[in-house]
Amino acid sequence: MRNYFSFLSQHYLYWLVFFLVFRMAFLLISPALPPDTDTTEMLSALYKGLRLDWSIASYIFTVPLLSTIFMSPSNHQLVRKINIVYHAAVIAMLSLSSIANIVIFKFWGTLLNNRALAYLAQPGEAMASASNMELLIYFVVLVSVILICFRLWKSVVLRKLDQVTLLPLPRLICFLIALPLTVIGIRGGLQLIPINESSAVYSQIPQLNQAAINHVWYLGHNLHQSGMEEENHYIFMDEDEAAKRTSSYLKKNQASTERIFSTTTFPNLVIILLESWTADIIEPLGGEEGVTPVFTELSKEGLLFTDIYSSGFRTDQALISALSGFPSQPNKSIIRFPSKAIQLPSIARALKLNGYTTSFYYGGETGFANMNTYLVNSGYNQTVSIEDFGSEKMNSKWGAHDEFVFDKLITDLEKQQQPFFATLLTLSTHEPFEVPMITPYDEGKDESDKFRKSAWYTDRCLADFFKEAKKQKWYDHTVFVLLADHGHRLPLKRDYFDPKSRRIPLLITGKPLREEFKGKQIAELANQHDLPATLLENLGFSSDEFKWSVNILDSERKNYAYLSQDMAVSFITPSGFSLLPLQPGIAAIGETSDHYLDAQAFLQQLYGDFIRY
Repeated sequence: MRNYFSFLSQHYLYWLVFFLVFRMAFLLISPALPPDTDTTEMLSALYKGLRLDWSIASYIFTVPLLSTIFMSPSNHQLVRKINIVYHAAVIAMLSLSSIANIVIFKFWGTLLNNRALAYLAQPGEAMASASNMELLIYFVVLVSVILICFRLWKSVVLRKLDQVTLLPLPRLICFLIALPLTVIGIRGGLQLIPINESSAVYSQIPQLNQAAINHVWYLGHNLHQSGMEEENHYIFMDEDEAAKRTSSYLKKNQASTERIFSTTTFPNLVIILLESWTADIIEPLGGEEGVTPVFTELSKEGLLFTDIYSSGFRTDQALISALSGFPSQPNKSIIRFPSKAIQLPSIARALKLNGYTTSFYYGGETGFANMNTYLVNSGYNQTVSIEDFGSEKMNSKWGAHDEFVFDKLITDLEKQQQPFFATLLTLSTHEPFEVPMITPYDEGKDESDKFRKSAWYTDRCLADFFKEAKKQKWYDHTVFVLLADHGHRLPLKRDYFDPKSRRIPLLITGKPLREEFKGKQIAELANQHDLPATLLENLGFSSDEFKWSVNILDSERKNYAYLSQDMAVSFITPSGFSLLPLQPGIAAIGETSDHYLDAQAFLQQLYGDFIRY
């Protein structure tokens, strides 16, 4: 019996050390902590998650527990083989998930969750975010970690299992003792409510809480929550009150809104969605000088909106937000639910019904995140993607670089029936920030300069595009909209919960823009999902079907910005900022304010609509 419980103790010791080592790696590799972080508080993350670690170790022990109850001298080798195969698989999977968790947090600011798994389910797209050298390093590290961990398990835990030789009665006694201990371990103790992430939360610094939370436990809980597609688990108040609060932000007043376009005929419309362009690289928005000089010059000729925010933080969220006017949801992306996404209104469909020809351009793979299903069903006649570019133009791991996509757009618009509506999504400012030309930032080696380099390149592509566009017959009749798909923590390495990391540019330019709006700046607080109503109403069309989109130029508009993350929702109004935590480990901001209640109401209503689609 002593050998059996020695085997049991070695099992738990092994997994507690396993999670401890990866927790240390998480703290070392993830983005830097605030400079005034107390060392004791930081080290506390190493042990605050022990109960969750113990819970996962107990889950893992269920197979050894059940296999050893049937172990006898005659089948000892069979039980041994079962445990070897089982633990080899578990060690491989948890090593992979642990490394992926560190990488995901570094780029997204969230632990490994269902959204990340959906992203990783398309490995070609996921691997395109890293350079070949980074992929090689990840692979070598992963294989090395698996081999080292498995070897340690064999020398520490398997060695103890080999010493277990019990007669039937002692074996039964051991099982009857170990079974309740395992169940208690799974639920995290004898307390009334089973353990949850709150047990690891201890700091006002979210990153330390995320380090303390066992990522495997978090992922399992997250997957369980994400499966509740028919239940609104963001209920904060009476439905009538939530509807009243939210509707005050969604009122439309089309009749009294002054239009910004002077043409008497329908102009062509080109939307350019700029991958990851944060306001921090836009000089007229207070960003760094010299990163996007072409955009700066274009803003002198157009109407620049200076206080726009993305509701989501990934491109799949941005497409729905910018083109269908539907804000992003925490821990979900409606584009990944085709039956829901095809019911959304869209700019393309609205314009198509009014005689526009429609097309979408992207140098990458539109199969990613069900993009193609959404695009086809939302009214785009033509979709151009990676398959439409020759191998000689495949200079990026994501697909064709921006210059080739812009060239394709110029060539095709020459043959398009007018009025036309075209959308182009750039990709070169996506990790790993590879570009095919020399830039002023080539000497920089850190990720911030790589980001600046890629943004400078796309900005240069804009220069070439507009130079060629001005030569085309359709140019004088075309409105251009430049909008980021989402913000980015780079180049200033902002905190993930800093709303400024989600502030983005929105510029409307072109000959049809009325003279009094050229070179003007609008400082109204608004969201990316307000674009459909803003454009359609200024073209003379109704935006009634775009419930969540309100014309930014509406004089009676109630200004706000909604920011969704997987772990929290932020709400910005002229009177203040509030942060609504959705998971443990994040401190609420503005709990006593009215806009905090508005944030709750907005999310409650939005998620209710997500379920109803």
